[in-house]
Amino acid sequence: MATYPVSAVTESTGIAGQSRNSFTNRFKLDFMKSWDDHVHTGTVVASHIAKKKGTMGGFESIGEVVTSLPQSAGIAKFEGFNLPTPRVGESINPKLHARDIYSRLRWTGQVERAARGGDKYAWKQPRQKDIKDADIQFRLNFARMLYLGPYQPMATVASFNDGTNVATLYSRNARRSSSDDLWKFGSHYLRVNMAVDYILAQGAAVQLTDTPTVALATTNGAECYITAIDNSDLSAPTITLSGHDEANDPADEAIIIPFHSRRGGALNTDLGASDITQYAGVNGLMQIATDATIYSYLYDLARSSNPTLNGLRNRDAGGAPRSFQEDLITLAVDNIADNGTGDEPTMLLCHRAVRREYLKENKGDRRFKEIQTEKGFGQLVFHAGDALLPVVTDRDCPPGVMFVLKESDYGWL
Repeated sequence: MATYPVSAVTESTGIAGQSRNSFTNRFKLDFMKSWDDHVHTGTVVASHIAKKKGTMGGFESIGEVVTSLPQSAGIAKFEGFNLPTPRVGESINPKLHARDIYSRLRWTGQVERAARGGDKYAWKQPRQKDIKDADIQFRLNFARMLYLGPYQPMATVASFNDGTNVATLYSRNARRSSSDDLWKFGSHYLRVNMAVDYILAQGAAVQLTDTPTVALATTNGAECYITAIDNSDLSAPTITLSGHDEANDPADEAIIIPFHSRRGGALNTDLGASDITQYAGVNGLMQIATDATIYSYLYDLARSSNPTLNGLRNRDAGGAPRSFQEDLITLAVDNIADNGTGDEPTMLLCHRAVRREYLKENKGDRRFKEIQTEKGFGQLVFHAGDALLPVVTDRDCPPGVMFVLKESDYGWL
């Protein structure tokens, strides 16, 4: 027999004649349609940088990129001089490794059959509902990886209470451009029931390439997962962990990563940055569009030996926050066009917090009609010479940064 979470109702009793209290057993329960989910399901980044460009296959996918043209061409010479010494161009071979992203669901025959009578018996069909929700969560996780890259540092721990298993996280406002502070996202990327792991700090410094603390085996085994998230104090959000390594608590500067997102080994053993096959995550903007101080290798190639693989990263040298300046966008666009292949970018990608700073700087330049009938703003577009760059906002974009991108340079195989 089905049971429902019926709230207790205080009735008036002792009324002569038929009352609601005496008629209770003849009333039916009214089941409304499902209300809106209390989950933000919107994703933006994938539609701009993960458009399908082909299919991968074989052991690995290898490309070829020209980094230098023949330097024995176009040489001015005097009469009687020898022709230029042949100097060939140079190229590199970037590599792509396939990544696998899984979804797993389970339901029993009993729940399937119990709901087969339609909306008289259930709000949703179990299989249909689970598949739909799993697809949404898949897209959310994929979007997160398209930002964070293979290391996937989803949050940074500030302190840990061993008695309550509660970890206090650094807030999003604590995020800075230095490598230690770059991953302070609060609890934005975390969810209740999410299986996680963590990388301990060494010498008060974030370790991006160390092995996980909990998941040392390749089998599932015991998982560390989040049982509660408290955002009541956004300056110090907390998460409660179950199954963490009691001997190695996630202390200050430890980073939270997805469970089984990298290979295991001895605790605090460096997996290294050169072998990207040690990490399960897909390539992302924090890896591709940054430089060697964050991800020292890209496409299996050392950025120190291949400087054209570095993104043009403009930041304060000490990692201190600085006020937004529109001139920095102009500088970025010009640097990309001058120091890249000559093509101009096509979009600006940022968090809404950065868009507010963009508006703030330009607020004094707005002009209204004689009779003001509208306020606010429409689609923002930055005009730099011949380039029209729409300002695209995404809640998953790390705050305090603006990506200046050419969409056609990105794709998904």
